[in-house]
Amino acid sequence: MTDEITFALDIGTRTIIGILIKKNENNYDVIHSAVREHQTRAMLDGQIHNVARVADSVAEVKKELEEKSGLSLKNVAIAAAGRALKTVMQTHKIELERSRYIEEADLKTLELEAIQQSQKKLKNSDSISEFKNNLKQKKQNKNETDYHFVGYTVRKYRLDGMEIGHLLGQRGKIIEVELVATFLPRIVIDSLLSVINRVGLEVEHLTLEPIAASHVVIPEAMINFNLALVDIGAGTSDIAITKNGSISGYAMVPIAGDEITETISENFLVDYNNAEKLKCNLNGNDRLEVKTILGETLDLSKEEILKTIEKELDQLSKSIADKILEINSSPPQAVIFIGGGSLTPGLTERFSKKMDIIKNRIGIRKREDLDNIKGEINGVNTIQTLTPIGIAITTIETKSKAVFLEVEVNGERINLLTLSQPKVSDALLAADIELDQFRPHP
Repeated sequence: MTDEITFALDIGTRTIIGILIKKNENNYDVIHSAVREHQTRAMLDGQIHNVARVADSVAEVKKELEEKSGLSLKNVAIAAAGRALKTVMQTHKIELERSRYIEEADLKTLELEAIQQSQKKLKNSDSISEFKNNLKQKKQNKNETDYHFVGYTVRKYRLDGMEIGHLLGQRGKIIEVELVATFLPRIVIDSLLSVINRVGLEVEHLTLEPIAASHVVIPEAMINFNLALVDIGAGTSDIAITKNGSISGYAMVPIAGDEITETISENFLVDYNNAEKLKCNLNGNDRLEVKTILGETLDLSKEEILKTIEKELDQLSKSIADKILEINSSPPQAVIFIGGGSLTPGLTERFSKKMDIIKNRIGIRKREDLDNIKGEINGVNTIQTLTPIGIAITTIETKSKAVFLEVEVNGERINLLTLSQPKVSDALLAADIELDQFRPHP
């Protein structure tokens, strides 16, 4: 039974959402769900700051889902926020021993080698930068810029020099891939893994939140358009760009809903949780009531609150627009917003001006827009459920699942991510050991 059901967990800055999802013939069924809000600021800007408190909330979600389903949950699919992410474009080719039909193992080898090369490229670029900044401390700081690979997107395949949509089953001798590999600093991934290990789970699949969200929000029929997907959470705003039939890049803006909440909190002297409630209730309410930290009851108008957050909305919309233009060179054909922060009144109008794109080319995507998803996730706005659903579906549909293993190299524990049968060389690469240093004995 557990083999048919996928457990996906979205550990957000404000909310933790867990779902059990099952694939049927033509759709996906959300069997059970559980939601918890962080009672303290245990996470900031998508980064876990208090592992123990976040683990306690995850344990509650896991326990509730086990009680509802009667299952013992062992594996989980998770995603990391795009905080401090780096992307590397990499092209790699393999010449087969003879012209033959391309098998799935050939594709896995091709893509894994391309990812390993992009990892080396990232390390080399950091080493050069570090060398320029501080030559003497280069070796001491080696692990400070260590990155984990968290996902990749294929942009193009070529067969014997000709661009082709899919290589599997084709016949040829030289196969080539062009892909975008995405990496996060070690601390971002390690804190996630620490939480998962504390609650007795193992990571079945790890991806990036914009990768997961784009998988469900931008179907294959739309991917030929030049689109920008913007996921505005509490701590970060994650961006994915599609162009020419593939996802061409990812980015992150370290500004999101928290800045707006904090401004409301400071202006009206209310605690963070009440400020968050005020922000979430702006839609559909002309007047709102709240108690200050001094016990005074305030009767506020919607316009009064919106006026105080004008500067933050301007900054948020400008930062997102600038980042999109940085990775896309020009305004995209359309922009799709998801995430709870997308519902802030006035945001899309301001973004339209900053991006120089007409307002009807900007849409907000909700769970109700997905025809192939059945079942409900209660206790949270439906716009916030797209990422956990995307994490689950990405796990189910990804043929080369990313599997985490913990191995030991020279007495040091290494979290090894593999896309196929792991090899010693993969562990050595993850441990930052150059393979050409080895000399075999006769």
